Amino acid sequence: MKLWILIFISIVLWVISGITAFYGFESLDQASNFGESFGAISSLFSSFALALAIYSMVLQQKQNDQFEKYTLTALDQQSKQIEIINKSIEEQLKTAKVAAITALIDREEQRIANLKEWGEQKGDINRYENGIAAASRRIEKYNEDLQAHATC
Repeated sequence: MKLWILIFISIVLWVISGITAFYGFESLDQASNFGESFGAISSLFSSFALALAIYSMVLQQKQNDQFEKYTLTALDQQSKQIEIINKSIEEQLKTAKVAAITALIDREEQRIANLKEWGEQKGDINRYENGIAAASRRIEKYNEDLQAHATC
């Protein structure tokens, strides 16, 4: 029910009770006595309203506890998922490094083969000896890096 309907009904009942008290009795003493006869019922309804308010607060506290429990569970699951993702990213990084180093080794081996072939074509096998030696040193360094990543 909408709030304005409740407000309207409350105002109408208040006005009706005022009119009844003022015009429904011969004197204000009779109206006062009539109103006082409902004191026990009024206190009963007030006690009932207080009990409902307390019950409502207890229910709300239980809901808050459940919400906190579910939230903490969800956060824990997200934390575990983040850890799994981090481990996966670390493994992908290691794999990418190994693949890159392997590609560099392959490129250097191809460079050595090309330099030897060019030297043979020129008739001097040692013509590109410095380039071949430099490529061989790079291959050794890449192999060391590869073994370092393999042990991690």
